[in-house]
Amino acid sequence: FTGLSLLDNTLIGQHVPLGGNVALDALRFPVLRREREATKRAHEILEELGIERYAARGVEDLPFGVQKLAGVARALALTPSLLLLDEPAAGLSHAEVMGLGTVVEKLQRTRGLTILLVEHNMRLVMSISERIVVLDEGRTLAEGSPAEVRLNPMVVEAYLGTGASRKVVEEVQNELAKRS
Repeated sequence: FTGLSLLDNTLIGQHVPLGGNVALDALRFPVLRREREATKRAHEILEELGIERYAARGVEDLPFGVQKLAGVARALALTPSLLLLDEPAAGLSHAEVMGLGTVVEKLQRTRGLTILLVEHNMRLVMSISERIVVLDEGRTLAEGSPAEVRLNPMVVEAYLGTGASRKVVEEVQNELAKRS
């Protein structure tokens, strides 16, 4: 949400009211304690994502990759067991994509999250996925491990076209193999 700090964006994920009133705060001490705990938790989430240093800055002033992670932070504030990431690498530089991959792997490993990743960046998909389902125009083309999917002729055809030379296909498969 633009116009809010990164910390406030994360707090919104926990449904915590922003701002305060001293008189009202005195009357609602248990609520205030929960808000303090939520703020502490929000800082922990931002630290886990490696973006805590931006907590006080407005989201609109952050680098694009950090803005994308702000959405992840908001989602993590809800303590999900399933995290849906819809094209999180879109518009990111190569370095940002690799950083995102590291964050996603860490979240899966440390939180035990199931992550549903919808993504066109095949390098990212191949490097962080245990299981892949490839869709083309709404139909399932392939399903399996990264190694199985990258060798599937229907996947290669969908991504490279039917006229791709065997050499190009092998180069792409070798590149994807490096990532899986």
